[in-house]
Amino acid sequence: MRRLLIPVLLALALTGCASDFGVYANVSEVERLRLVRTLGVDADESGVLLSADTGSGGGGRAVIWRIRAGTLAEAARRLEKNAMKYDANISHTEHVILGEAAARAGIGETLDYVARTMQMRLDTCLFVARGSRAEDLVTGARGEDASVSDMLQSLKKDAPVIYGCGVATCLEAAEALASEGCVLLRAIAPEPSPEWSEEGYTAVAPAGGAVISGDRLLGFTPEEESEAVGLLTGSVSSGCRALDYGGVPVTLLLTGADVRLKPVTEGGQPAFAVDARLRYSLQGAAAPLSVGDGAVRAGLAAAAAEEVRGELTAAIRRAQGFGCDYLGIRRALCAASPGRMAPYREAWRSLFPKMAFTVAVSAVILRTYDLGDPIA
Repeated sequence: MRRLLIPVLLALALTGCASDFGVYANVSEVERLRLVRTLGVDADESGVLLSADTGSGGGGRAVIWRIRAGTLAEAARRLEKNAMKYDANISHTEHVILGEAAARAGIGETLDYVARTMQMRLDTCLFVARGSRAEDLVTGARGEDASVSDMLQSLKKDAPVIYGCGVATCLEAAEALASEGCVLLRAIAPEPSPEWSEEGYTAVAPAGGAVISGDRLLGFTPEEESEAVGLLTGSVSSGCRALDYGGVPVTLLLTGADVRLKPVTEGGQPAFAVDARLRYSLQGAAAPLSVGDGAVRAGLAAAAAEEVRGELTAAIRRAQGFGCDYLGIRRALCAASPGRMAPYREAWRSLFPKMAFTVAVSAVILRTYDLGDPIA
């Protein structure tokens, strides 16, 4: 009898069926379990406000919680222990949103919590709410069949293609802070969605970059510079560019980019040069355009190259203005010429803000998809 009883008890323990008998008491009913996909972190003088969203996966309605505590760790513990109607589980968290005030106070506590907590993952994506609290996005960004988690999932997937610059994970942010002392995080903001306007729903929109130095938010970069940031950091994989060519609106698709940086000397002082070579295809034009004419294609390519040159220059100057090499220029220069960069590695943070640089951009249109010349 004893030999039969032991395997039965073990089976009950492993399946959770014996929770009522005390063999394994820490079990959640499947119907009650809700997996948190997004955490919002806000901070003020009274402590931390943690907001959580489960997303609307499977067609169900998103569940949202708000928990206030003295620390982030305590707020997360209360979330899992006191979720009332449902059992919240944070081990599947995909996104963390820091409110602007919380980011200005410091992101160290959030990164430490993600790194030290067994339930959290280092590949969790990190965002900063620009001009708002994280709670406003977690509770307010929703559509009829979508929540903030679903919107961030789409943004994360589309960022390198549509918005020109990828999304950093908690691990990538911690590594950049350790090596460069700064990092550029994806900034997001609430935006009324036209297709949902009748219901008053709000969407999440990319809002440039959030510049973190040490562990505190210094300021933001404009969304218009995101493709330039992506080119310099190597995170951009595609992107559309709208041009006005002789009064004709034209759309080009970036199909490839080769951006190289090398250390140079200017006036006896260290400097660097950026050389970008871009490949485009023609997506469309608002009026007939003789794309079979080589001069037309060269003109389009030159116009695109000049625009990109201005954007790259502006992005580098903005980084110098912040005094932060969040573009990874030192790392790229060291990879290109480690021997030449050796004397400047230790003094890079003081040299970078006033360092001279040049930017050269060339472009070519490889495909026009022309089925007949001209196109409309």
